[in-house]
Amino acid sequence: MVKWGSLMGETQKRHQPGQPSNHDLPLPPRLQEKLEHFRERLWSVKIAEGALAGIVGLGISYLLVFGLDRFFDGLLAGLPPLQRQLLAIPQPLVP
Repeated sequence: MVKWGSLMGETQKRHQPGQPSNHDLPLPPRLQEKLEHFRERLWSVKIAEGALAGIVGLGISYLLVFGLDRFFDGLLAGLPPLQRQLLAIPQPLVP
């Protein structure tokens, strides 16, 4: 039998991953501790990954501006130092 609500585009409330439900079995305390430790470790690894990605992005943008300055000396030579530095700011923001 087809439910009328499913035909009309209504969706049933589904269980969200990570949220407790009535059908879930409780985790043993030792496994719960391991899971919490894993989540903390994962969080710190992801923060370090993001920080290192930012540092690498800044390094690449510096090298790009440095290389452009060397190869196209006439192009950037007329710019004051402040404007050269401003050229380096948006480069890490470009994917």
